[in-house]
Amino acid sequence: MTQTLAERITGAKGNARMRDADLESLIADAKAERERLVGSAASHDEESTDFALSDDDREEASRLAGSFQRAATGLAKEIAALESQLEEKQNSDKRKAEEATRAAIVARRDALAARLKERMPALLDELIGLLDEIELNDLEIEPLRLESAEAIARGVPGNFYDGPSPIGRYVKMKIPAWGGGRLRWPIDRVAEAMARRQVEEQRRLVERKAAEAAEEARWSRYIITPPDGDNVPTIKTHRGTEQVRSTIERRLTAELVDAARKAGCTVTELKPSERFGLPNAVEIIA
Repeated sequence: MTQTLAERITGAKGNARMRDADLESLIADAKAERERLVGSAASHDEESTDFALSDDDREEASRLAGSFQRAATGLAKEIAALESQLEEKQNSDKRKAEEATRAAIVARRDALAARLKERMPALLDELIGLLDEIELNDLEIEPLRLESAEAIARGVPGNFYDGPSPIGRYVKMKIPAWGGGRLRWPIDRVAEAMARRQVEEQRRLVERKAAEAAEEARWSRYIITPPDGDNVPTIKTHRGTEQVRSTIERRLTAELVDAARKAGCTVTELKPSERFGLPNAVEIIA
């Protein structure tokens, strides 16, 4: 069953699922109806002043003119509401389309960033490694006046000129560090050498400290008592070679402890909390 214009307008109000084309068609029909009402109101208004008509006819014409005009005014309000609804819907659709477009762009951006993060560091390492080899090899072949490996690989003249025009060299470009800051290429050979020297010095320092700590761990504090009688043994301690005529405290290694005992001495290790005093007593440090 065909709906009236009023029913169509009522059904369209707040209907978010209504298509833009259907809403536009309804607005066009409403405007056409309003124009008809305005025309009818004007025609009846003219009749209401036609004295060729009877008083009753003029009165009826005036009534109809007012009725049509009120209907036209009311329909104009409905048209304005429908146009506002259409504009809001189109703006909403536009926002949704823009948001969808933005989301797609962001997704492509993020996917690209993920690929770059995964692959670029390794690719840069490989590229810079090759550039480093080219640069070092160029130094080797320079006295021999040979073409660069870069020129051969690229198939360009060895002097890197195409007629009068220079050909850019990859070893001459600048490559920033992936995480920002300094350049990864070209390599600062002086800084690189200094860095290697610092690393080597640090390695040697660590090794020396480790060796010193290991050597220090071999030595402990001992009380050394000579044997009874006239025998005066000679032993080695951290002080060097010395004779033991009375009880003394010295630092010894396990090997020196064995040697001192073989020489007839009684050797007793002191704990960290013990201190050797005189006369020949061990004091516990609180």
